[in-house]
Amino acid sequence: MDALVLRRLSPAARQRWFMIALVLLFVGSSVQYTIKVIKNPKGSAILRWQEQLLDLEEGDVDVYRTQVHPNSPIMALILLPFAHLPPMVGALAWFYLKVGLSLVSIHWALRLVEIDGVPFPPWAKACTVLLSLRPILGDLAHGNVNLFILFLVMAALYAFRGRRDLLAGLILGLAIA
Repeated sequence: MDALVLRRLSPAARQRWFMIALVLLFVGSSVQYTIKVIKNPKGSAILRWQEQLLDLEEGDVDVYRTQVHPNSPIMALILLPFAHLPPMVGALAWFYLKVGLSLVSIHWALRLVEIDGVPFPPWAKACTVLLSLRPILGDLAHGNVNLFILFLVMAALYAFRGRRDLLAGLILGLAIA
């Protein structure tokens, strides 16, 4: 589409096309991630930690005395259901969960900066999303937990803005843990 066609589209249509492009980017990224995991199963953090997570569940390891997992015990408990899935299914389930959490986090961030009667300009929303893509895609490519933590921090901020202080504190505590 050329610039003239884009100007003729309504703001809702432009937003819809932007979201379609974003979804296609994430789908393309998942194909790239799948190829990476097929070539090197240890290329995904969730698959690198799978054996350690299952050992932790069996009780063979004292997580407080041994560094078997690069994150906190709470994160190990969150990742444990993915460790029980077949390797590719677990890696892709974790990938797509983080895509969803990223989209919700972006949505919350954009809602947090809007003031009643003064909407956040569409060009600023687009810039915010585009500038956020590199760290999001990097975390997705490696299978790390950073996007999950981002989601928790954004959930805490969103709850705090809604004057749900106790909920905000609990979620922030989980993010910190």
